[in-house]
Amino acid sequence: MKKFLLAGIAIVLALALTACGTNSGDSAASSSPAVSPSASPEAAPTAAPNMLIGTLCAVFSADDIREVDFGYEEGICTPLDIADALSELTGLNFDISYEIDPANNAVIIDWLETSSLATGQPPEVQDEDYFFFDVVSLRWFMLNSMYTSIRENLGDMDVFYSVNGGDMNELELDVDFNPAIAYNKIEDTNVVFR
Repeated sequence: MKKFLLAGIAIVLALALTACGTNSGDSAASSSPAVSPSASPEAAPTAAPNMLIGTLCAVFSADDIREVDFGYEEGICTPLDIADALSELTGLNFDISYEIDPANNAVIIDWLETSSLATGQPPEVQDEDYFFFDVVSLRWFMLNSMYTSIRENLGDMDVFYSVNGGDMNELELDVDFNPAIAYNKIEDTNVVFR
């Protein structure tokens, strides 16, 4: 009698697990976030139930700003999430560290020495959509894209930049980068603000 009872319970459990597996697959498919039809398959964010969608801004010029969706962890979008997504999108190395200063509504971005901004080197094989012929255009692209993407996803914050803990004047971009002045407040025609 016990053997029949145990066998019956095992069959019922197996059927219940099979039914649960079928239902959970259906609900996961129906609850996954939609991907923007304008985003290319390579740039589409990974659809996971706990991901939110943000917007990357790839800034080539004031007239050429390309917006692409990206996924980030629910409730948390950090400058590092943005930098990682920009790296994945463009193939450039957006290696940064950051600090948020809520009292002054500011974010301080330090470009690490391994970043493409610091080295001035694009990847060995460049993506044809993010191709740069010179180090100056590459650096302006990175600075403006990071700045614009931060403000798009985190709000109208002041953005301060440094490179490997020092000022940015060694980048030879013909701008006086004063570390006490936010990037969005410098006066130069190469800076694209939004």
